Amino acid sequence: MHENGEQMTQTNSRPYLTHLSPSTPLSQSTTLSSDTYVTTVSEHQPIKQPGNQPVTTSPVNQWTNKDVRQWLTDNNLQALHEHLNHFDGASVLALRHMYKTAPTIYYASMKNDMHITEMLLLLKFTTQLERLPD
Repeated sequence: MHENGEQMTQTNSRPYLTHLSPSTPLSQSTTLSSDTYVTTVSEHQPIKQPGNQPVTTSPVNQWTNKDVRQWLTDNNLQALHEHLNHFDGASVLALRHMYKTAPTIYYASMKNDMHITEMLLLLKFTTQLERLPD
């Protein structure tokens, strides 16, 4: 729930805000149609889309390979499961560090060493790397 009494709305995985009436319960979730999902968000609830498990709440550097695979799935990056098959959270953070400090080496490694050649997939993955907490 945002400070001004608005709620997060998920439509085709793109969040936007809608206004609530004062009588709307804070824990209410409503399915409007097969492609629209509305839920209130509080500071104590993980945000998740229907059908997805929330990303693990443990610090990224403590993630196991299973947690990394779940993070990829939660972010619609299942195509990278094979490429990151042996990565744990510390390895993912090392990739992010490489991206931030040596982007040319990062992109070359992703292409040449990890064989990720689809540009859109690489951009989506990189965006999710940037969003990870420290």
